[in-house]
Amino acid sequence: QIPAGGDLGRPVEFPGRKPGRSLPVRQACFAILENRAGQVLLQRRPPAGIWGGLWSFPECPVDADVAAWIRREFGSTVYALKRGAPLRHSFSHFHLDITPVRAVMRRTPQAVRDQGDLVWVDPGQELRLGVAAPVKKLLQSLS
Repeated sequence: QIPAGGDLGRPVEFPGRKPGRSLPVRQACFAILENRAGQVLLQRRPPAGIWGGLWSFPECPVDADVAAWIRREFGSTVYALKRGAPLRHSFSHFHLDITPVRAVMRRTPQAVRDQGDLVWVDPGQELRLGVAAPVKKLLQSLS
C-alpha cells in the first residue's frame, strides 16, 4: 500500500529537480520606421536563420547611431526618434533582448515603397503576413 503523498516514505531517495540551464543572451535593435500616414515598415527576413522568411522590423546594428543607419539604409532623415523598453524573447538555446527604436521618417523615399522584401503596414489592421512573435507584440502595442 502506498502512503498518502505517494513518496513511499523515502523522499530523500528520489532525484530532485535539475538546476536550470543558463542561456546566453544576444542583443538586437529593431528600427520601427513610421511614415507620415502612421504605417510602419516591415522587412522580410532571409530564408535561413531565426524567423527565416517571416516579416520583421528592419534590424539595426546594436551599437549603431540609429538615425545615421536609417539615413544610410533607407535614404531618409527622421524625427521623433525614441527608444522603447527592451523586450526579451527566449529561444531554446539563447535569450534575445530586443531594443525597439521608433522613428518617424520625414519623407518616404522611393527605395522604401512597397516592393519585394519591404512593405508598409497599418499596425491597427489584421496582418496577412507571417510575423515573428515579438514583432506581433510590438505591432499590437503601436495600435
